Amino acid sequence: MKKFTLGLLAVSFLSLGAVVACGGQGSSLVAYDFAISLSNGSTVMNKGEEAHVNLDEIGGNPEDVREFTYTSLTPSVASVNANGTVTALAKGETIITVSESKSEKTHSLKITVIDASPADGGFNYASASGKSAIEKRTEILGALEKNAMDNHLTGITLFENGGYVKYKSRVNLPTTNYITGYGFGLLSEGSLKEPMAAETESAYKNYLHSASSSDPHMVNARDNDGSQVSDLEGYITSSYWGTKMNDTKDGYVWYPVLAKDTVKFNGVDRANDRPIPVYNGTEVKPDEDPNPLGLYSTWRIYVKTGADGLKYRYSGTPWDGVDYDHRPVAIEDYEFAFRNLLTGSHGLSRGSQIASDQTYGIVGAQRYYNNTNVKDMSDEKALNVWNNMKTKGELGLTTGHD
Repeated sequence: MKKFTLGLLAVSFLSLGAVVACGGQGSSLVAYDFAISLSNGSTVMNKGEEAHVNLDEIGGNPEDVREFTYTSLTPSVASVNANGTVTALAKGETIITVSESKSEKTHSLKITVIDASPADGGFNYASASGKSAIEKRTEILGALEKNAMDNHLTGITLFENGGYVKYKSRVNLPTTNYITGYGFGLLSEGSLKEPMAAETESAYKNYLHSASSSDPHMVNARDNDGSQVSDLEGYITSSYWGTKMNDTKDGYVWYPVLAKDTVKFNGVDRANDRPIPVYNGTEVKPDEDPNPLGLYSTWRIYVKTGADGLKYRYSGTPWDGVDYDHRPVAIEDYEFAFRNLLTGSHGLSRGSQIASDQTYGIVGAQRYYNNTNVKDMSDEKALNVWNNMKTKGELGLTTGHD
């Protein structure tokens, strides 16, 4: 039996900050001043709108009684009363000036009035002020966001790779209920109602055709930072495990692809449906959790090789890869994929990303990446560095045979 072990290193950082203020009896007060703003949070008002002038007082003697005077340079555009309430009357610009008598401080605010009249029976909540208007805006925003998520019009902000997919009417999805972490299912779980009329090759009329709004220029996810290439690469590559919809179409299950179908535990075969955590050098049973934190830094993956009937297959225009046709897959082939990714001289963007991120990944990846970051370094030299780190236990990736 073949095994593939990944070692993961998690590093936590704690930042501490302190703010110290000094003061006491005898310290002098800050000279008095004030700042002004409108309660609607803007300097633009719609015709017919009201807003209040907010005062932000700074320093001074708390015992002093302050008196403020409000004036408008062009009252026909926007008026202001003695309490600081501004009323937008006509399209144009004006300057609202606030003066404080005791300190003789004066500040001004330029106001622009627009005439964006709402529809009959409507109300402009975007520029309205007051608690009720703010609550109403929050309610409207929440309703719009919920509608967008319920109808899958946008990605949920918790995830970074949201998108919008439109299906032709000839596609029958296996379910219309979105399954968290899985989606609406694969076409193999659904069906096509009819052949594609636009396809000129008869052999491909019953295939699902997928199109993208942009050209990725390559299909090498190892050297691309976006999600589009990763999605395309999924059509031509295999993974350790895959997922498929369950029988009730309300969730999904894992199944092995390159991973072995079953593994032995205490001499008994069991389903190999996910990586096996290792704690203190011992594999963890599916129904046990010996680590009090439930977190593991080492995982073991049992993979298929030629002994399990797994072979390379090639068809198409002859090229160097034709030599791989019918060649049994070896355990070293899995390791080579990681060595190729993490060799610094190859300059693959995903390799650099894994090497530089110390919160997950393979122990020693950054050191190996840095030690092979020479432009003319060959694969053989990189292999020597790799094997040397494995021998010394500096690389958290091992392969072996049971």
